[in-house]
Amino acid sequence: MPLLIGLLAALVLAGIGPGPVRAGIEPPSPAPTSENAEAGAEADGEGGEGVVAPGAAPGDPSETDDSSDGGSAATPGPSNTDGAEAGVAPLSDAMVPGASSPPLWLGALVLGVHVVWAGIAGAWLWRRRRAALTPDPAFSSEDPRAAASLGLTLVIAAMLVWLSLALGAGSARVLLRLEGPDLATMRGQALSLLGGYTGGALAFGFVVLMAPAALRALGRRPGVRDLTSAAIAYALAHPFVWLTGVAGAWVARLVTPADRAIDPLAHDTLRTLADEPIGGWWVALVLSAVVGAPIIEELIYRGLLQNGIARLTRAPLLPVVATSALFALIHVESVRPHALPTLFVLSLAFGLAYSKTGRLGVPILMHMAFNALNVALALASFG
Repeated sequence: MPLLIGLLAALVLAGIGPGPVRAGIEPPSPAPTSENAEAGAEADGEGGEGVVAPGAAPGDPSETDDSSDGGSAATPGPSNTDGAEAGVAPLSDAMVPGASSPPLWLGALVLGVHVVWAGIAGAWLWRRRRAALTPDPAFSSEDPRAAASLGLTLVIAAMLVWLSLALGAGSARVLLRLEGPDLATMRGQALSLLGGYTGGALAFGFVVLMAPAALRALGRRPGVRDLTSAAIAYALAHPFVWLTGVAGAWVARLVTPADRAIDPLAHDTLRTLADEPIGGWWVALVLSAVVGAPIIEELIYRGLLQNGIARLTRAPLLPVVATSALFALIHVESVRPHALPTLFVLSLAFGLAYSKTGRLGVPILMHMAFNALNVALALASFG
């Protein structure tokens, strides 16, 4: 009940305060305005938003593969709560502004490696499918009635923290007077993200204060074992995520007119990091994308939402699938439709890893690795 009251209060505050921002993986961002769009057009010119995919050379797919449609300018300001999730798709020189495509033989080699990689990972998972899909016993050992009550608390808590991200980002814009062109700068983006994270942290602190069981329900304490578990899980998931992104990029090429360019950097944050010089605010933006966004997103989607649905339904896979669908749909405003399947597959990997290990640190580390790889690819290819 205290959490329900807190959620209602957050809804009221969100309605009368500085409006909520788009929600997505990583850092909360201000809603785009016409002033922002004009500022972005002047700063970036053609090319638009961009994103770089995991483990690919200039031209591979990624999480937020929100490719631009040619001459449209990218909307400045921080992206959602995702920071830098995206991917690069194998495109021709004409389709990739500011980058050259790798030789055909190299593209074929990379594709072949990932196909073989996916085959080996798929065979390994199939032979161990029962063990791989069996949730950690900690998630199913509770009394059904107590589990349902805790599950409802966790779902409400997820909504409260999610709303607080938007409220925190909006409050930071108002208090620091970040308006118009300010939102297109790295300083404006970093401060807006910091405000969102602060709001989310305060909301989670309120949740723990009012319902201490929510903290214990997140799973086992972080430890060194999280590193090895995350490395194995990411190695198994990567080829499927990469190939999904490649397929989406190829479909996008088929339906996009030949005279319209597709920028492989499909995320605002990645485009900003690739275009701007390195400095203090640049570092702050990288940290928010690689560290802040994975922590806050996995806390919301895996630790609270998936965890809560699992306790409410007592089903092994439904919570993972439902949370992953929501994770992808929440990015609709920031990525192109062809990138949504990539986000869905990536989220499935995070959810299964969390369900199997009972360790929230595992999907957080996987998420960090994915975002760090995208940032590195963006800088190496377009920086």
